[in-house]
Amino acid sequence: MPKTIVIEYDPIEGKHMPDSCMSTEMQSITESLNLIDEDGVLALKYANETMVMMTRLLVKRGLLNHENIIYRFNGIDMHIDRDARLDKWPKGFCDNFDNMLDEILD
Repeated sequence: MPKTIVIEYDPIEGKHMPDSCMSTEMQSITESLNLIDEDGVLALKYANETMVMMTRLLVKRGLLNHENIIYRFNGIDMHIDRDARLDKWPKGFCDNFDNMLDEILD
């Protein structure tokens, strides 16, 4: 198994952080991935939808390998392709912004 980052989206128990800290956090994650051994797993839990979107963007830019990323929500694992598309999008996963926007536009 290759080095893996498991990013769990948990809006209640996950790590909360301001958007202004996201870039620094992503740098730390990519550096941590370089420090773990070949079969290692780096498990992280975030409450921010932005962290999910930032890692998807890094995959799309080619800065993270899509094969190294697993997203988790409510016990469901989701995988990402090289174009940063997820193979599943369960209800409740990173949909707060979309739900608010739907209500505003209704």
